[in-house]
Amino acid sequence: MPTSKFPIQSGIDRRAALIGLGGAAAAACSPKGPEVVDADREFLVVEGPHPTKREPASAGKFYGLMGVAETLVAADVRGRPRPALASAWTGSDDRLKWRFTLRPGARFQDGTPVTAAAVVRALERALARPGVLGLIPISAIAAEGEEVAVRLRSPSVLALPALAHESTVILAPSAFDAADEVTAVIGTGPYKVKAATEQEVAVESWDGWAGAKPRIRRARYLSASRPETRALLAESGQADAVFDLDWPSESRLRGRPELSVMDVPSPRTTVLKVNSGHPFLADVRARRALSLAVDRQGIAKGIFGNPDRAATQLLPAFFPDWRVEGLEPLKTDQAEARRLLAELGWRPGPDGVLVRDGRPFRLKLLSYATRTDQPMITAALQQQFRQVGVAVEVVLGSAADIIAAHKNGTLELAMFARNHAFLADPVGVLMQDYARGGGDWGAMGWEDEGVVRALQALASGTEPERAPALRETVVRTLQAELPVIPLIFNTRSAAFNRRVADVRLDPLERTYALAEMGWSG
Repeated sequence: MPTSKFPIQSGIDRRAALIGLGGAAAAACSPKGPEVVDADREFLVVEGPHPTKREPASAGKFYGLMGVAETLVAADVRGRPRPALASAWTGSDDRLKWRFTLRPGARFQDGTPVTAAAVVRALERALARPGVLGLIPISAIAAEGEEVAVRLRSPSVLALPALAHESTVILAPSAFDAADEVTAVIGTGPYKVKAATEQEVAVESWDGWAGAKPRIRRARYLSASRPETRALLAESGQADAVFDLDWPSESRLRGRPELSVMDVPSPRTTVLKVNSGHPFLADVRARRALSLAVDRQGIAKGIFGNPDRAATQLLPAFFPDWRVEGLEPLKTDQAEARRLLAELGWRPGPDGVLVRDGRPFRLKLLSYATRTDQPMITAALQQQFRQVGVAVEVVLGSAADIIAAHKNGTLELAMFARNHAFLADPVGVLMQDYARGGGDWGAMGWEDEGVVRALQALASGTEPERAPALRETVVRTLQAELPVIPLIFNTRSAAFNRRVADVRLDPLERTYALAEMGWSG
């Protein structure tokens, strides 16, 4: 993949210039009538940082978002499988073999045909590396004529969702060197990479694409880590689409007539991960007390302007099959929280912090500030826990810090937004999070054999008539035991300039839909 400099300012200089524009730039872009858009205009999409290196395991999502690379199977906005590089597929009666028919006439962006052998090579490479294919009991991947065959050791409903995961994008054989490292991103999508740096990636429509020709011929991704910067890019009129807005920016941008602001329910839930093996938190009553101390509706209304985003259980309404009717929702009751803690032997110290056996109830909460609302949530939690006598120190770091603290056993609390659809089917995520021994983004010091068996049965798909009862077992157990404490249901938000037509916002964060949009007028 080219790494030459863009014929424009660098990403850092560009953002500095934009910040300097201030209100004058925004005023200059206020619409005075229908904007005449050059059909060859470059579409600027802005979001927080994405890995833009070449390795599919880390950057596959980005190249899927930009329409450069495809997976064998895709997922629609509800996570259901749909054709992509495979135009059709069939499963055997025993559910141990899947056969995929490749899209007729499909070619890689180097002009070579997409063959079953090339797809098998890419998938075998992905299987050999840590990733989602390791969750599937795959025994073999092989080319059978012009079809791709995937054999399983045991049935799994996660086979298709795993093959739709961005880490399994199919690249051309010429994308790899002799050491099997990726040297160029050569995919099969409607766009090909023109130039790239760590902060910006430019793409252009590919003439060899056999589908409908994109109306947006050129596009550029710009990394902007601060939501305020992203909002300014939308206000200035330089960005055509800005993703992942914080609530203050979203609220302000809704008042701009030249912008269309959208948000859609997301499969993400902001949660508080709890080390259930910690001596202060091992008793479920302590975890329930922390949950009861949280004013979710206050946080949801005060920070996001929407009290309905308060989490009532782990999985949001995005997954209707996982919503358990009659389940008592999570609530706030600080008096009950204090009673439970007193029942556990905690007594107020001179500074109001609870003390037991001479040890104050002090915990460290890890988080990372990819959005401005995250520090605001942790600050609210810090205050609300203090009201029941629990002192919390908030430490902002990175996702890697949370994983490291989980693995070395030092983690006490951590807050983050968990994407329950990164594998399209939430069973795959829940199996990672609540398996025996827990997971980096799920349980720590807690496991439940009933949950493990229920998830295994759901993953096998061999007893569909039991699926509703199995899902209810999982949901009710997690609600009662609280190995993680649900806080907020998330949304996916974006602002589009009105010069863009046919806008679309994917809640699964798998595509920017560049090839489906166009220019107004």
